[in-house]
Amino acid sequence: MRSIQAVKYEDAPARGIDRVAFSIQEFCWRNDISPPTYHKLKNAGLGPDEMRIGNVIRITAEAELKWQRARTYPTGQEAEAKARSEAMTVARGKKAGKLSAKSPRHISKMSPEERKAYHRAGR
Repeated sequence: MRSIQAVKYEDAPARGIDRVAFSIQEFCWRNDISPPTYHKLKNAGLGPDEMRIGNVIRITAEAELKWQRARTYPTGQEAEAKARSEAMTVARGKKAGKLSAKSPRHISKMSPEERKAYHRAGR
């Protein structure tokens, strides 16, 4: 009789087994967010759909994809907040660029020899 072996997550792709549901921690790792951020989004009504089996919470790959699309293409207030955030980021970048160009250490104020040395140093 053959024994049943547990398949580790790392071994699954090599064996052709695709996972279809993930824990909150795995979801956070897969989407590069922290668990506190996950819970903050969930409390704001912006979290993914959860599948509950007793005390176990899983997020299906389908729910994850739906959540990613909703965050990528927001609507309503979330879209307005995203537009404000993007505008602030652009303004901050423009301000930083202007301040940098005014600096006496800016590359535009270097002599040709200093620029060559600057580029040779890998900056």
